[in-house]
Parts: sequence; C-alpha cells; structure tokens
Amino acid sequence: MSPFFQNWKSGFLLFFAEEHRDCGTIIYHLKENRSLALQYYHHIPGKIPVKGGESPEVSSLSAEDSQRRVFKRILLKHNLVSTQDCEKILQLYDRNKANFISQAISQGYLRTPRFFALMAKELNMEYCSYQRLFKNRHESRLYPYSALKKSLVFPLEESKSTLTFATANPFDNDFLDYIRKIFATKYQIRVIIANPFHILTLLDNEYRDIHSLQAVGELAYRFPGDSASKVLTRPQKIFLLSLVGVFAVWSVFHYPSSFIVLFAVINILYFVINPVKLYITIKGFGRGKEIGVTEKELRSIKKEELPLYTIFVPLYKEAETLPQIIRNVARLDYPREKLDVKIILEEADNETIEAAKKLGLFKDTTSQNQGKTEPSEKGFEVVIVPSADIKTKPRACNFALKRATGEFCVIYDAEDNPDPDQLKKAICAFGKLEKDYICLQAKLNYYNATQNILTKWFTLEYHFWFDYYLPGLVRINAPVPLGGTSNHFRTEALRQIGGWDPYNVTEDADLGMRIHRQGLKTAVMDSYTLEEANSKLWNWIRQRSRWEKGYAQTFLVHMRHPLRLLKDTGLRSFLLFQLTFGGNFYLPLLNSLLWLVTILTFVFKGTFSSLFLYPIPIMALFNLVVGNSIYIIVHIYAAIKTRKYFLVPYAILIPFYWILISVGCWKGMIQLITKPFYWEKTIHALYRVEQKT
Repeated sequence: MSPFFQNWKSGFLLFFAEEHRDCGTIIYHLKENRSLALQYYHHIPGKIPVKGGESPEVSSLSAEDSQRRVFKRILLKHNLVSTQDCEKILQLYDRNKANFISQAISQGYLRTPRFFALMAKELNMEYCSYQRLFKNRHESRLYPYSALKKSLVFPLEESKSTLTFATANPFDNDFLDYIRKIFATKYQIRVIIANPFHILTLLDNEYRDIHSLQAVGELAYRFPGDSASKVLTRPQKIFLLSLVGVFAVWSVFHYPSSFIVLFAVINILYFVINPVKLYITIKGFGRGKEIGVTEKELRSIKKEELPLYTIFVPLYKEAETLPQIIRNVARLDYPREKLDVKIILEEADNETIEAAKKLGLFKDTTSQNQGKTEPSEKGFEVVIVPSADIKTKPRACNFALKRATGEFCVIYDAEDNPDPDQLKKAICAFGKLEKDYICLQAKLNYYNATQNILTKWFTLEYHFWFDYYLPGLVRINAPVPLGGTSNHFRTEALRQIGGWDPYNVTEDADLGMRIHRQGLKTAVMDSYTLEEANSKLWNWIRQRSRWEKGYAQTFLVHMRHPLRLLKDTGLRSFLLFQLTFGGNFYLPLLNSLLWLVTILTFVFKGTFSSLFLYPIPIMALFNLVVGNSIYIIVHIYAAIKTRKYFLVPYAILIPFYWILISVGCWKGMIQLITKPFYWEKTIHALYRVEQKT
C-alpha cells in the first residue's frame, strides 16, 4: 500500500471527496509503481460514462438476445427458479440490463450461491471463490466504493500486464469498459465471476474504517458551518460574555433599572410569541401540507413498481426491544424482497449483538468472515458500527447510510410500531409532491397513553405537536423540526445534504433546518407511528434534557452567521426559526424565572413592585392568563379531536407538565456546558415490564 493510503489524514479527505457529488472529477491515485490515475465522475454514482468504442464481449457472446437466451437457460436448466419467476427476472433484464442482477437479488431471486458458479460455467468464465476475494481484499480501496458496490465489481489482482476484476454481473460492462479505456495502454483487463454477497461483504468490511471516519466527520468536512462539533464559535463566545458582562455591571451599579429592562424584554417576547404560536396552530387545524393517501390509491399500487426501501433501526442496549421492532417491521405491508432493513448495533453493545444472533439475524459468523452481514431471507441485515470517541444515534445512522441501497429510506426507533401501510403511503405521497420535497414526517404518538399521568401529558403534547403544530409550520413554509423517528427521505438527497450531524443530540431537528436552508422541503404524512411514552419521571427528564440540549445546539450552530442565515431563509423564516427552534429551549428556561417572580410577588408583596412599570403589568397579566389559557384550550381541542376524551382533565393540568419541561431544560443547558455531546440514553420497555409485573 502506498504512503498516500497509509496516511490516514490524506486518505480521509480522499474518501470524503469520493462520496461527494459536487466535487466534479476526482483523481484517484492507484499505486506508487503505477503512474496512472482513475478519473471518476460521481454525478451518477456507479455509472461510468463511456464515449465511443465498442463494449468487449463476455466470453463468445456479443448480442443481447444471445445473452438473454443463455441467462434463461441457466435459470431453467438447473431448476434454480420456476418458469414464472424466470419470466419476472427476464423482465428485469429487459428493463435494466446494467443493474438487473442487483434488482433480482433485492427482489428475492438469485440468492442461491451456486447460481453464480453455474453462470460462470455456462459462460465459459472462471469463478472466483470467497477465499481468493478475501486474499486480495485491499485492492478495493483503490477504487470508488459507490461505483464498485452499484456495479457489483471487485478489483482482484494485478500482474505486469493484466488487471483482474471479479463481477457478479458480466452483462454490465459500463464500469469495466471505463477501466479498459484508462489502462488500455499498459494493462489487459481480465474478468471473472464472483458471488455478489461475497463482493458486497468484503467491500463493506474494507471500507469499514473509512466509513466510520466519514460517519463522524463528513458533515464537518463538507459543511463546516453546519456541524455542532464546536459548541460556540469565538465570536459567539465574545458576544455572550459581553452580554452577561454588561448586564452584571449594570445590575451592580443600578440593579432596579437593569431588572426592569430584563423583565420588560421577557414579557414583550412572550407577548409576541404567543399570538404567533396560536397562528401556526390554527393553520395546522386546516392540516396544511399534510399528505393523505386514500385506500383506492394504495390498492392501485403495483408490487413490481415499488422501489427498494431502506429501513434504519438504530439500537443501543436494546436487547429486550429487538424482537418487538423485528415483529413490527415484519408487519409492514411492503414486499419483503424490496426491503433493505439495517439493524444498526454498536460494536461494544454485546448484549444486543447476542440477542440479534439468537434471532438468526447473522447468517455467517466464521472467524475469517467476521463482520459479514449477508442479508437474511427476510431482508434484515445487521450493521455493526465501529467504536468511536462519540457514540450517538446520528453517527450510527450515517455509517449505515453508506451501505443503504434503497431509493427511499426511513428511521424507526427500538419501540416503534408504524402503521402497516406507512411505506406504501410514503411512496404515494412522494409521488404527489415535487422533487424538492425530500422528507416526509409521519405523525408520532404513544400506545401507553393511559399508563400514568406523565404518559397522558406526553400524549397530549405529541397530539398537539404532530397533529397540528408541525402541519401548521409546513403550511406557512417555515423550518420544520423533525421528530426523531419515522422520517422518510429520498436517500440520494439525504446523502447530498450530508446526512445527520453526529455531534447534535437532536439530529432530527437540525436536519429539518438544514433541509430548509438548502431550499428543500418537508411535508407531514397522514400516517402514525406509535411509540412508548416515557413513564418514569427521572427517565423522562433525562430524555427531555437531551432534546433541549439538542435544540440549543441547533440554534447556536445556525446562528453562527445570522446574516448568512437571513440570506439563506429570508426574513420570515429567520424570525420563525427564532421561535420554533430557539423558543423550544429558551422559553422553558424563562418560564421558571417568571414563575419564581410571580410566586415571590404574591408571597412577599412589594418585593418586585419596581419591575411592574406600565404597561408591563398588563402584558404580564395577558401572558399569564390569556397565554396559558390558549395553550390549555388547544390541548383540550387536540384531545377532543382525536376522541381521547379521558385526556381532557389532564389538559387542564398541563401547566404542571411545563414545570417538568423547565427542569429538563435547565439540566440540558448545564450539560451543554459540561458534556455537550453526551447522549442521554432513554430506557425503553418500561411499559412491558410493568405489564409483566
């Protein structure tokens, strides 16, 4: 291996560039003793443009009809598939000769290992064993991962005059033609056949460390200003310290006037924010851009026209909930052969890994093939994420995104129970929308709403947020803070914008803002995913503190350059960002201060009389009475609208829930200073444990 590839820093940048569409032509230096370069245009991953020249023959076959007949003979002669399935595979061949092997595999065909050995024999070509591929596995690092994976090609061996490549699809010569053109003056290109699962396994294993680095650092490398890897920039530190310093000096020399101004600013802020939030909620009552799909539309979907769909299931210390999410994914009304389910596990999470093995999710765990995650017959693939300095859900998802093969993708958490028709609804919804809609947010709620008062409040909050507030934001074209699960994406668009921020502990909300800044759009889909509401107080506070810390991270990241943000989003969205993202953490912080002032005013009369200068008392009273009443009323409306009448009394008591939110928020802000990237793990399966008890 050349010093260039031994230098991890250089290799790190190189392989970042390899994945980027905007990098134009990338030069890949192959080896020190090979003064050649591989130029790869990444505008269409895996498709290498070939201009002029004739495609080399595969064995003695050159005509497409001859290849088609041979392929049909292989399938039927050896009883590999039924006649009916053979015709379906040949239809794939006719529609997309270049990629039909991948499509056939994704649809559940050609999974028998002996098919490719038989194909090699019928085509009079050499068959490559797994051991031979494994021996030459390091060669793959010299070529673009995405091109090799999509073309099912594996660089094998180099001699003085010959380069040998293994392929699972000898009928697709685009990539190999391009290699021939580059090396025609020095090398002859030899092609042999290999099992695609062996090729994909070794490619994933070889790029494992590279993808691990990318999962952590790609966003920071491509879009440095969008990464939360740094909590505060130097200008932000100076601004905040100056603000605190000025107020401290002011309060020392004349504390009455300093607190009068502070109290006035806070009340004016609430006086403005409350009507705006009510306006957004009312817009949400009209359902805005909530995309509905009828039963007739679902029935009209043809199975063969459905695209491959990747499902990300990130798990950490979730051995108990693993069987549940497997069952819920299996319940989805979507062809099994068109699902690419990634069960994402951390390398150090031995408990969940063992649970996955017991469920049969690992097909091969031999020592030589350690880490191989060949998909099971049900389409599940375990992705083991290497250990790193930070251990967050977005980092794990970024790692799995490198291996995703679906045209669309979605995230489900460990305890999720999505509507069975949700994927089909997403396909229909994307079909109704323009291409700039790259994300659909399904609505979230809880299946254990009646467990205790905490879960009832939590359910009310989610009904308000996902049924009305988010659709309202979509309707007025505001930035949308995504929920942490059931986000459906166009996979390639998600890659283009950099995936998730591994340093942000509410990566979903941050991604929603980055989508908006890029001029792309989000819609809310009329489909539910039910989750487990946190039923234990301290566990709930831990979860809430992470959310509030993440909102603060997102706000600070995007406010590093306020003028640039204003230019990217426009004045209206800029101001709404201050409310929807900023307000989610600074309002709970301020609430506790206002409650304290209110209590002290009534307990110790005259203590804060100097703060109540006209018209501040009127504003304060309006915010206290009218503002709180409006929020109570909209939560009551949400309960009635969803026919959960048992929640109405708890909507009246919801101000007590806001006290808990403030506690979680203060905890999150303290942790933002002490442990900014720490992921507070939420304990799941508490509801089932209580049921068993």
